[in-house]
Formats: sequence, structure tokens, C-alpha cells
Amino acid sequence: MLAHDRSPGAAGPAVLPRCGGSLQGEASLRCVACPQQFPSLAGLPWLFAEPDAALGEWRARTHGFLAGLESQAARYRAALTDEVTRAATRNRLKLLASSCTDHARRLRALLAPLLAGAPAAAPELYSALGATLPVGQG
Repeated sequence: MLAHDRSPGAAGPAVLPRCGGSLQGEASLRCVACPQQFPSLAGLPWLFAEPDAALGEWRARTHGFLAGLESQAARYRAALTDEVTRAATRNRLKLLASSCTDHARRLRALLAPLLAGAPAAAPELYSALGATLPVGQG
């Protein structure tokens, strides 16, 4: 929230901890004291210390996660060979594949503002990078 949006008696304007400059702008915010700019995604300012680097990392991780879901769905579908004769197993594999595909579709729609203008790399690149969360951050 910017200074002019605050109610009387509210705290002062938002400032950057690094330089102490206040933030101004509507579509994207910029610092009045230094050249730092903050993009806006779906109307929300992307307030990170290094906004471009953080945005790139979030986009890459999101694309990687979506590629992983699509890859998992493909593995489930590939497991549906003629050798799988039990109806319950076939149904389970179909449901798992469908669930992965649906999950990826819903996430892509939900995170569309984050992914806008960010081309996805080949799924092999994401698996090669192997970006995994630390054990305590499941």
C-alpha cells in the first residue's frame, strides 16, 4: 500500500530496507532513491530483494514442477500395457494419469500471471537441474 492509500493514523509509506527510499507507482513500483523497480503480477507487487532473479527462479521452478507432473502422467499412461490385466490396476493408472494432467492444468491456470511471458524449457532441462526442496521444506 502506498502512502496516499493509507487511512489517517496508519504507518508511514513503504520503504526499501536497503536504501530507505519510498516506493512509488501504480502498475509497477519503483524506488525514488535508487534505480530498483518491482514488477507487478496480477496487480500484486513482486517485492523481493532481487525481483528479477526471484521471478526467474519462481518461473523456472513452476515450469519444472509442471513438466514433472506431465512426465509422471506420461509414465502412468505408458504403464498401461496389455500385460496389465487387472481392471482395478488399469483404472488406478488411468485415474493417476488423469489426476496429474488435471493438476498441471489447474496450476497453469492459477499461476498464469507468474508464467506470462516466460517460455518453458524442455522437460529434460528441469530434470537435469534437479532443483529439489530441502528436506524440512516439504
